[in-house]
Amino acid sequence: MKIVYIHGYGGSSSGDTAKGLKTPAERIFGDGAYVALDYPQTTALESYNSLLGQLQEIVDTGDDVTLIASSLGGFWGLYFSRYFQIPLVSINPSLQPWKSLKKYGCKNVNDYRVFGLEVIRDGVQRVTIFGSDDDVVPSYYSRKCYEGKALIIDLPMGHRLDPRYYDLVAEQVKNMDDVVAFGLGG
Repeated sequence: MKIVYIHGYGGSSSGDTAKGLKTPAERIFGDGAYVALDYPQTTALESYNSLLGQLQEIVDTGDDVTLIASSLGGFWGLYFSRYFQIPLVSINPSLQPWKSLKKYGCKNVNDYRVFGLEVIRDGVQRVTIFGSDDDVVPSYYSRKCYEGKALIIDLPMGHRLDPRYYDLVAEQVKNMDDVVAFGLGG
C-alpha cells in the first residue's frame, strides 16, 4: 500500500501537513508506505507533467495507491484519482483554481481550465474533508461536485489541516472500503 500526499499551492513535501500525515500513515500501513510529492507550481502544465510522471511510477509498482490531497493538491488529486482510478481523501479541495489562485497573484491561472473537472461519475472511492472556517477556498462548488459522490466530513478548522486531525485522515484511508460499502463511491 502506498499513501501519496499532494500539497497545495505554496506547499511542499516538507511542509507541516506533509510531515504531520507521515507518522499516522506509516503507523497504520508500515514504514515506507507514505510519500509526499513535490511539483513545480509555475504553470498548470508543468504541475501536471511532474505529477503524472511521479504518480505513474508509483502506480506502476503494482502497489495499491490512495491519494491524500489538499487545496490545489485536491484539484490534482481529483484529476489523478480519475485518471488512475485510485481512491482519494481530499482536504479543502480547490476545484476551481482559476478563481481561488487569482487573489494570490498567480499567473496563467486560466491554464487550469484545460484540466477542468466535469461531473464526477466514475465510481472511485472518495472522502472529502471541509474546514468550516476555511477562508481561502469557498467550499460551495466543491461540495456541489462531491455531493452524493464522496463521504463528506465537516471539521472545525480553517483551510490548513489542523494537526489534531492527522490521525483521522489516515483512518479514512484505512477505512476507504467502507465508502463503497455505503454506496458513496460513484
